[in-house]
Amino acid sequence: MDERSQAGTSLCALAHPFLERQDRDGLAAALSARWSPECLALLLDHASEPVAHVAVVCLGLIGGMPQAGAVAKLLHRDSITLAEAAEDALWGIWFRAGGPDAQRALRRAVDLGDRQVPQRAVALLDGLIARQPDFAEAHHQRGLAYSLLGWHEPALRDARRAARLNPLHFAAWACQGNCHAERGEHTEALECYRAALRIHPRLHAVRQSIRELRNILHAS
Repeated sequence: MDERSQAGTSLCALAHPFLERQDRDGLAAALSARWSPECLALLLDHASEPVAHVAVVCLGLIGGMPQAGAVAKLLHRDSITLAEAAEDALWGIWFRAGGPDAQRALRRAVDLGDRQVPQRAVALLDGLIARQPDFAEAHHQRGLAYSLLGWHEPALRDARRAARLNPLHFAAWACQGNCHAERGEHTEALECYRAALRIHPRLHAVRQSIRELRNILHAS
């Protein structure tokens, strides 16, 4: 067994007990003691799909922005399971990018949006962005909160900022498309939706939006 195969076997042996009992915090701690994100990223294109799957799940727990590009490539793989794991991993990486305190603030903002109190989410994210103006996910989440309020201009501004800071952010591109569509800017919406699909080809809602916009443009 070569070194790469041994590494894959070792990683799976470490991760599977934690994954079986859904102990993500325990797995993150175990990984931090024995694996680097850089080494995990080397296993993303492993010939064994189960190894690649475990590697991307682990990167979702301890990976950083330097690994996001390699993870995003898996969104194009034929395996739905692998692509879904890559999407989950990207969200994990993006939420952690600002540090633990920022991550907790983001979680609170998402919860406020889910509870239909987006004004409070905007206020919370205003403070976070004032402290960390280059934190892409904070801009994205504030854009979503603005969208819930029906404030499409600031939502579009934040989505653009998020995509500039993190060009792989398919959801920020999709949010831009939604804002343009709400403003009747159909050509611009199509461009943004297509940008989202180039990153993440399995965004079915975005594909449906593209079909609807094409129908509108053909009828006009």
